[in-house]
Amino acid sequence: MKFKIITSILILTFSLLSLNAEDNEIVTRDHTPGDNTVTGSEDDYNRVLTINPVKGDRDEALKYHKIASQYYRQKKYNEAEIAWIKCVYADPSWARSYYNLACKRVLMNDSVIAIALINTALQLSNGTLLEKIMEDKDLDSIKNEKAFLDLVQKYRNK
Repeated sequence: MKFKIITSILILTFSLLSLNAEDNEIVTRDHTPGDNTVTGSEDDYNRVLTINPVKGDRDEALKYHKIASQYYRQKKYNEAEIAWIKCVYADPSWARSYYNLACKRVLMNDSVIAIALINTALQLSNGTLLEKIMEDKDLDSIKNEKAFLDLVQKYRNK
């Protein structure tokens, strides 16, 4: 149930962000496993953020993930968040997108949404992301919150 609520919120957010999208042409990027580098101009990145992704397509999600990661490294967090929301829209079953959105929400001091997103990521990954989440320094500010500790305990006991 929580997964459906969060997905609905993210899709609604995506819909609101893409109301002005006029261009349906997708700028393609080749995906090499382990390579998070995206080449192209900043105009290319910004143009991609105005395009609606193809729903249900992991390759499409990977493309937006690469773009989001690039923005995140550049500390362009709002652009990264938009790209990760499009990642979720393109492939709602990919846990990594929710995890990355959680990291961004922590930076915005939004621990409630961040923990809900982490919960969704853990559900979708059957708990396999737990160690990565525990090691991620971007999440340090929420690691002592009761809701986070309860969530960690739940997946450690599985």
